[in-house]
Amino acid sequence: MKNIILFLVILMSFAACMEPAEKRVPQLIEELSASDDSVKNKAALELAYYEGEAKDAVPILKKLLKHPHNGIKSAAAFALTKIGTPEALAAVEQAKVK
Repeated sequence: MKNIILFLVILMSFAACMEPAEKRVPQLIEELSASDDSVKNKAALELAYYEGEAKDAVPILKKLLKHPHNGIKSAAAFALTKIGTPEALAAVEQAKVK
């Protein structure tokens, strides 16, 4: 958990340098399908920065809520919460129930 918080602090500090959502979000969505879990984790956390502009990532983030690694699940839940659409929030709530 400490690593995730540290990463988020670093990520937000570089937020001003990030690419516009219309360019970066599609790249991050592609990274969510990477075989490397660290790439998936980073992509999910970065998508959280884009909030509602990352709504196209909701379907794959929902699938990652069932990932075997807790870090990936947590990153996906965080991103979905920050994206904040009704579908995203419902997915997080449903994952909590299970």
